[in-house]
Amino acid sequence: MIKDNTGRPIYFSRTTGDYAHRLGLGPYLSTQRFARNLVPNVPTPGRDTLLVQGEGFVDVARSTSLWTDVYKGQRAFITKGGRPDHASINIPVLYVATGALLGNLLDSGGKHGAAREIIDTSERIVDAARMRDIFPTLSRPPSPIGAPSSDLPQSTPVSVPARPD
Repeated sequence: MIKDNTGRPIYFSRTTGDYAHRLGLGPYLSTQRFARNLVPNVPTPGRDTLLVQGEGFVDVARSTSLWTDVYKGQRAFITKGGRPDHASINIPVLYVATGALLGNLLDSGGKHGAAREIIDTSERIVDAARMRDIFPTLSRPPSPIGAPSSDLPQSTPVSVPARPD
């Protein structure tokens, strides 16, 4: 696919889970809202490209532009209201998870007004789709991190209490 598509961008939907990672492409992906763009070189973290644990590289500027200026699905969920059928619930879940991630990255970058607007929209999607059982509150995702050797989730040690004798 890569060899035959020179000059054309290749995207993997975020709904495909870790498919691109299982192909060994994880370090070469840049998340842009609902898709991961395959780029020719490992992205470099910077002002608009942040490395987020468990998510990989996120193109914050492009994701914000897509959220605010291009895609209108979030407004449709709010306007329509009602919970989608069971088979379609992952669609508003992806909108909310993406909005929470993007809003919190903008907030941590000092863009509080834009962050609040995106998080508020995400909260309205939760209410419209009646998903408070899934999202009681939008939690703060991990902050951007320094470049690890992989963009796959890192393990966290857990202490186990000693068994009583």
